[in-house]
Amino acid sequence: MTVSVALSGRATVTESRNVIIACTALEHERGPAVLDLSAATRFGPFGVGMLATAIALRRHSGHATELILPADDAGREFLEEVGLPRFVRGEEPRAGTLELRQLHALDPVYTEAVTQMLVRNVAGIDEAAAYTVTLCLNELLQNVLGADPS
Repeated sequence: MTVSVALSGRATVTESRNVIIACTALEHERGPAVLDLSAATRFGPFGVGMLATAIALRRHSGHATELILPADDAGREFLEEVGLPRFVRGEEPRAGTLELRQLHALDPVYTEAVTQMLVRNVAGIDEAAAYTVTLCLNELLQNVLGADPS
């Protein structure tokens, strides 16, 4: 039997309680689940990151998760822009984007691509700063990926 976990309202850092409740419900469900975001209206990086983490944990445990996108146009467009539907389906992110992705190891090609995207699109970051940005990204990711999972 598929269980539905609903999240309504806003999925942002300032309104994290509902996100945490939904993520906890997803993590405890041991069968197929549907994450119903049809009543959600706004998403932020914190909310999307928490939802993606819960989905990744379910995937790692062998549990399927489906997604119902928000009825709200702005909410649905944001989730599509950051690639949450693709992430839920287990698809690779589109090339040239900063869509959600699950990293299992440091990928210098990825961090270089992120740096180049920043150089192209963020005022004040130029080629002279690119090496330092890449170095910092690699170090941050190495710290995260090398952390004890307990």
